[in-house]
Amino acid sequence: EESGLITALDYQMYEKACQKLSEWAGTDFADISISCNFTRLTVSRSDFLERFRAVLGQYQFSPGCLIIELPEDSLMDNTTVAYSNVLACKKMGCQIALDDLAAFLQAHKIWIFLFFPEKR
Repeated sequence: EESGLITALDYQMYEKACQKLSEWAGTDFADISISCNFTRLTVSRSDFLERFRAVLGQYQFSPGCLIIELPEDSLMDNTTVAYSNVLACKKMGCQIALDDLAAFLQAHKIWIFLFFPEKR
């Protein structure tokens, strides 16, 4: 990550995911989603959205089949840029997932209480 090679790897894997989703479009596999991980460093870059759109524009598939998976710390560093980038991906139709939601919630002191109704 410190050398910046991780960003190149992120984009290479993202392109492979887009290629595969494009191959599957119009087939029996068209509804299958692929999760593509992006590191904190990549999603926080100011050129992320431009590069993301450029790759996405080369392929034909439903953006809803692409899940952008982020580590929980990706929204903690350089939050304005990262948050804007993630929100833009969501607006393009991509799904967003956090890799470790529990750590994110704990770091931000967010508590979620789940209530399960009793079966009758």
